[in-house]
Amino acid sequence: MVRAPGLPLAQLALAPAVRANVEACVAAAGDEDTTHTSVQTTIGALEFDCITHRYLGNVLVEYEQRTVSGDVVGLLAVRAHGAIDSLRRQESVATLMGRVTQQVQALTGFDRVMAYRFRHDGSGDVVAEARGVDLASLLGMRYPASDIPAQARRLYLINTLRLIANVGATPVAMLGRHDGAPVDMSHGVLRSVSPIHLEYLRNMGVAASMSVSIVVNGELWGMLACHHMTARQVPHAIRAAVDVLVQVLAATVQWLEAQQCSQLIEQSMQVRTRLMRTLVDDDDVLRAILDEAAALCASLEAEALVVCQHGRILVHGDIDVTMAAAIIASLEDSTEELVVRQARPDWPDSIGDHNGKWVGMLALSFDPSTRGWLIALRAVLDDIVDEARTGNPDTRYLVASSASAIVDGDADRLTQVVSNLLSNAKNHGDAAHAIDIRLASVGRFAVLSIRNAAIPINEELARVLYDPFKRVALDNARNRAAWAWACTWSTRS
Repeated sequence: MVRAPGLPLAQLALAPAVRANVEACVAAAGDEDTTHTSVQTTIGALEFDCITHRYLGNVLVEYEQRTVSGDVVGLLAVRAHGAIDSLRRQESVATLMGRVTQQVQALTGFDRVMAYRFRHDGSGDVVAEARGVDLASLLGMRYPASDIPAQARRLYLINTLRLIANVGATPVAMLGRHDGAPVDMSHGVLRSVSPIHLEYLRNMGVAASMSVSIVVNGELWGMLACHHMTARQVPHAIRAAVDVLVQVLAATVQWLEAQQCSQLIEQSMQVRTRLMRTLVDDDDVLRAILDEAAALCASLEAEALVVCQHGRILVHGDIDVTMAAAIIASLEDSTEELVVRQARPDWPDSIGDHNGKWVGMLALSFDPSTRGWLIALRAVLDDIVDEARTGNPDTRYLVASSASAIVDGDADRLTQVVSNLLSNAKNHGDAAHAIDIRLASVGRFAVLSIRNAAIPINEELARVLYDPFKRVALDNARNRAAWAWACTWSTRS
């Protein structure tokens, strides 16, 4: 091994193909950065992928040992091209994500491949999964935004694919010239990994992982997370094919979401046209609006609607007039035509607990002179259960909630708790029975219960149920990362 920082390039004993790659990067115009290029080379009896790229004026050359033959790599690359065509034929984001997890697992051989979709708060839901039969499902689980710190999110945008072939590998220090600046390895494929992240993976029983960013409109829309229970090296050519596959996925997601947006706009325009016709023919404005309440709720993705004018109030959905009046009163001082509230802290102190279970609100002032408001409302619990129903259409959910059950807490964390408990109920329960969800006000407490039919929990596990890194879970390959997290978050939220 050469240990001579500052040695001229001409003196390095490089294979001809490697030297050509390096010289091409060196010759790149100005300070232009280059993408990774890879050539196969040998050192003694060992085969390597030699990966070269230029970044911030430096050329980085990395040797990554191959563990499979070139013929196998070629066959997998052909399969990747077929997978791209399959993705383009998907007609919904849900089927698209399900298909890509299956294809990436087939190409890479990972024990588990999960597709995450990120929310506005940075938390992520597992929306699709391909896994070995001996692993418990994590489908539907929600992970907190803190799992991916801000600096890691930046790297996920810069370097869209990251492989950790062996969590137990010993890091090797980089040698440099004593007078040289530190080398930026943001795009380095052999870059070392944060010890905190390695500990996180070890606690999940993961020995190798790969992540692939799904970038839509320049934002981190989602991610594929691949886990293996033993060390696993994926050849660079296959990783590059997966990276291209996910770029096609991102473009397809963007197209499907644009199509969905267009359809929603068209549906909203139809509702608007019907409403305008009704208003022309009907002197009772509120009643005319209420006749289209179901269609308006569908367009606005709301569970309830309130309309008022001249002090008269009409409601649609599970909301009484008294609560509607309190919500309207909270808008009295507003001079805005459109008022949006997305979480309980967005509501004024004056309303106190009078908004009940309603957390999301979109209020439109259609006639300020007569105090005319059109108000759409969303409830946290109903919203979460609707998402669960969408992701698990074969699972039955029974919901009974009280509007008087109020929780003063972090809405995002509470949402995560409920989502994970619903996921656990589905994954560890008897599919023949419905999941029973009840939210009630008991004294000064709000009590949420999620019940499912399942085999009894053994006594040993019951004692440590709220410990996320309990030995019982770590010794169980099917349940290293699922059950305890929802229980743990429920005690911390």
